[in-house]
Amino acid sequence: MPQFTLSRLGVDRLGEAYPLIRSAARVSPERWEAFAHDLCEHGGGVLAVLAEDGRVHGVAAYRPTGSLRHESGFLVEVIATFELSGSGCVRKALCAALEETARSQGCRSLIFTMAAAGYGDPSSRRRLSWEDLGLEMETVSFVQQVAEPSGALRS
Repeated sequence: MPQFTLSRLGVDRLGEAYPLIRSAARVSPERWEAFAHDLCEHGGGVLAVLAEDGRVHGVAAYRPTGSLRHESGFLVEVIATFELSGSGCVRKALCAALEETARSQGCRSLIFTMAAAGYGDPSSRRRLSWEDLGLEMETVSFVQQVAEPSGALRS
């Protein structure tokens, strides 16, 4: 089994993550670079799972956010992986790193935004009522509560 390392991807290496970003978000390289620079400038970042040869096998771009439902959190704008097996080890490593990063910054949740394809029931009455207004379901969100570090006291 290959060995992977987790790293915060610097702006000088953003282009290496583009093939995965393109597969998940269908954006141009210029849009990806501008977006990632903006994330980094505003407290977010790009986490990457790197194989032994340094190639990017997983990437997650996140930014801090506030939410009525979930208080402080990280909005994971895109997460994409290239898995060598069906075990999902790259995705699991990214999710664990996101959770730890969020915890270390005092965030209470992770909010993952994904393309809606395959997640929404196209015959749902609720969905259809919104589509009747001209909206389309483009993304869905999955939320993970971030546990406080063990031994942490809440006031």
